[in-house]
Amino acid sequence: MNLLLDAGGVKNGFHSVDMVFQEISLHDDVAIEKAKDFSVKCAGNIRENTAEKAARLFFEKTEMLCCAKISITKRIPVAAGLGGGSSDAAAVIRGLDRLYGTELTKDEMKDIGRAVGSDVCFFLEGGACLAREREFNLTKLRPKARFYVALETPNVALPEKKTAWIYSKYDGLAKKRHYDADRMAYAVEHGDAKDVAALLGNSLEDVVLKAFPECAAAKERMMKKGALGSLVSGAGPTVFGIFDKKISGAYEVVA
Repeated sequence: MNLLLDAGGVKNGFHSVDMVFQEISLHDDVAIEKAKDFSVKCAGNIRENTAEKAARLFFEKTEMLCCAKISITKRIPVAAGLGGGSSDAAAVIRGLDRLYGTELTKDEMKDIGRAVGSDVCFFLEGGACLAREREFNLTKLRPKARFYVALETPNVALPEKKTAWIYSKYDGLAKKRHYDADRMAYAVEHGDAKDVAALLGNSLEDVVLKAFPECAAAKERMMKKGALGSLVSGAGPTVFGIFDKKISGAYEVVA
């Protein structure tokens, strides 16, 4: 999830975005077996395009026949701003490397990840990271701040190509909010839960809250539960709250 997302101008067709990522203990299950053919199956008939693309690019890079059986059990909400598809793609790259003994370096895995999607590189790194100008330029953080995260994903009708749609609306805003990724990175490494909560920020949040009022209501519910701070994650619609104590259903951060 994004503790902070600061969206800037467009460079080479993409928005320049600084972010602070934080991995949490919520995860999908990805099982990979050797097989005579290739298949990717996801419970609930959800199409996992990113995992499939990651696998095909892995076999292309390693010059191996594309043969594997990949099964995914989803726990991360789909298209919710939590990077579920990207995390599955990262798991597939690592899993295939381990299964077939190809011993790719982390940089080689990230080369595959970049071709799949910008979030994949973070999930290959894990923990907490500062990302500069999209998600490819990552700096690993050493978190001191320990906290718990509660999630709520409102049931809203999402537009096709949601993230691109959110950014197009953001581009049309007369007043855009900006946030300091360096300050958040410092808080993660040197502060506590209250310091992190005080610096939460997402340039896209105003667009998401206007498009989906249910997200604003979810933020209010988080604060009533005792959250130190609450924010829309990425392009939404998931809302998270930061807590300094364990509450029912909350997830731990992963260092």
